[in-house]
Amino acid sequence: MAKKSGLMQVCVTCRRIDPTDTAADARPIEGQLLHDRLVEAVSKDDVLRDTLAVEPVQCMNSCQQACTVSLRSAGKYGYVIAELDKSDERVDDLLSFSRLYVASDTGAPVWRERPEHVRKNTLVRLHPSPEFPDMKD
Repeated sequence: MAKKSGLMQVCVTCRRIDPTDTAADARPIEGQLLHDRLVEAVSKDDVLRDTLAVEPVQCMNSCQQACTVSLRSAGKYGYVIAELDKSDERVDDLLSFSRLYVASDTGAPVWRERPEHVRKNTLVRLHPSPEFPDMKD
């Protein structure tokens, strides 16, 4: 199996909690449900299955804007996207953006081509960084 060039990290501890909801702890964790949907969707996608790894991570410290996902690749811009859920619409938004992302040489797909939810809920765009062993003093 070839090494995948992109990495999507999904916070599996994200909860969309209403502070007045006393039963929230008894329900499945939304971040985990989103992760599971994305793993399945990426495995069925002709473009992404060979280019994008989906990895569960613990808290991304964006609890007020849960659920949160990051998208990164060596030498490309990286993104942190929030206000997500396991709905077909949000999963499709992430897949569409991921296809644009892996096809882009810089990791900066044309802004207007990005799904509206991704445009409006991108918390951070990180600049590409060099490989750490190549960094100079």
